[in-house]
Amino acid sequence: MQKLNILHIVEDLKIGGIERIIATIVENLDREKYNIYVWCLARGGDIADELKNKGIKVEILDMGYRCSLFFLLRLYRKMKQAKIDILHSHGYTATTVGRVAAIFARVPIIFVHAHTSFEKYTKGQILVERFLRFFTDRIILCSQAVAKSAKRYLNLKTEKMVVVYNGVDKPTLMERLTPFETRKELNLLPDDCVIGCVASLAPHKGHRYLLEAAKIITKSQLPKDRIPKFLLVGDGPLRKDLEEYAHKLGIVSLVIFAGIQKDIYKILSIMDIVVLSSCQWEGLGISLIEAMAAEKPVIGTKVGGIPEVIKEGETGILVPPKNSEALAEAIISLLNDTEKAKRMGLAGRRLYEEKFTTRLMMQKIEDLYSSLVKEKKSD
Repeated sequence: MQKLNILHIVEDLKIGGIERIIATIVENLDREKYNIYVWCLARGGDIADELKNKGIKVEILDMGYRCSLFFLLRLYRKMKQAKIDILHSHGYTATTVGRVAAIFARVPIIFVHAHTSFEKYTKGQILVERFLRFFTDRIILCSQAVAKSAKRYLNLKTEKMVVVYNGVDKPTLMERLTPFETRKELNLLPDDCVIGCVASLAPHKGHRYLLEAAKIITKSQLPKDRIPKFLLVGDGPLRKDLEEYAHKLGIVSLVIFAGIQKDIYKILSIMDIVVLSSCQWEGLGISLIEAMAAEKPVIGTKVGGIPEVIKEGETGILVPPKNSEALAEAIISLLNDTEKAKRMGLAGRRLYEEKFTTRLMMQKIEDLYSSLVKEKKSD
């Protein structure tokens, strides 16, 4: 059987949750059935480099920050020359530019992969999405919450929507057995209790509420040796503001800004509890899934797809967004009951195995590819 040419197109491939999902997909596609191409419209990044090192065809197309007519023409010609059978696009810029070029190149099958809620889109972006939906075969949505927002903002027909939960690989034995070295690198003591948050330092992630919760915890009845350290993994536009806010709250000695970390499971290995304090939108919460794969109890807000990841009281705790007191109370409850925290970690691992593995995600995506190919052939 002749291989299909599949193109995954994205604006860039820096380190981030969505980028890791894209990498997971292209790394695990069946090489016997597909020729796999990855095109970064504007820039590369660490994940692009990693994929290249694994033998995946990654190209940086140097679009710049805006798409010109000349670039669009070049992209169209490139798709025609590569004889792309399936376009799988990620992120607003790539799904827009990629689809327009693919329409003119007469790419047979066009997918959009929605990794976040459409409520963050501008009115202009919504209008573009509503127009391009007519030329899109399927829209993959990372959660029921994102599917609900697609229905609301795009007026999508149900038959065009497919919910596919993000899947992540489980940690290797080596990644789970390196906490001492990792603690040393971050100037943490062996017996320090660590509350972790893995998220870009952007407004919608709600880090300020986690910092306020940390301040509340310092005034709680916890023994001094049980006051945790707060490890913020990630980078972004709010880093300086958050560092200044930690100073203002008087908790700077308890907060570690760890920046971007490539090996997420080594970092998770030193965390006692993992928190995601998103306050506006959240497609699903990849860092929570990774924490559950690592058997960590999780705390998240009732935002977007997070309630689809956390089973309240079983795998973790859900709290209202923008509520520092409720967040602090949830953290304290798990610090005071380590057996409960352990049970939640184990239950989270079981839920991960049931819903959020790489194998399950890939099976659904490849089934989608196959079903659309058959559908097009029968037309």
